Amino acid sequence: MDFQQCGVYYGTRRGTFEAGSRWHGRSESGRDRSFLLEGGVMGFAATESVIRSRFNTQWTALRPTVQVVFDNAGDDSDARVPENQAWVRLTILPGDSQQVEMGNTRRWRRVGRIVVQIFVPAASGTGLALELGDTVRDIFEGFTVSGVIFRATSLNRVGLDGAWMQYNAATNFQADELR
Repeated sequence: MDFQQCGVYYGTRRGTFEAGSRWHGRSESGRDRSFLLEGGVMGFAATESVIRSRFNTQWTALRPTVQVVFDNAGDDSDARVPENQAWVRLTILPGDSQQVEMGNTRRWRRVGRIVVQIFVPAASGTGLALELGDTVRDIFEGFTVSGVIFRATSLNRVGLDGAWMQYNAATNFQADELR
């Protein structure tokens, strides 16, 4: 049966959820194949861990010279942003939850939004900011990783803020928890 998403989900891709607990979507390798969710538990902490790990691993491989600041990291990384060099901040925003299955195994669907704030030096043009937005899209859009389903990525221009031009790349996600 088809499902409809609520909350902060604004993606354009739809999938089908079957009674056999398989999700049909794009896997880590990018190939279409079934992703087995049976028996998986995806709570808030596990979901955030998967997202951070995916972003950090992929970003380091694709953009090793662009510093990442993690939201509320407690490591003073905000104070160490490079002058006159691009940098990004990762923020994970949990959204709505709903129970989508009842019975012996109950399923809760959690949705949320990943926001990557992209900062490039003012008066440096938009090219690098757009390329970094493409990198965020390439990391998340259309993939399913450890039970977290990543939807469409959008890029919005925020504008100038002092010495920085800011863009926000946002990707909606979904994870199911079985209990």
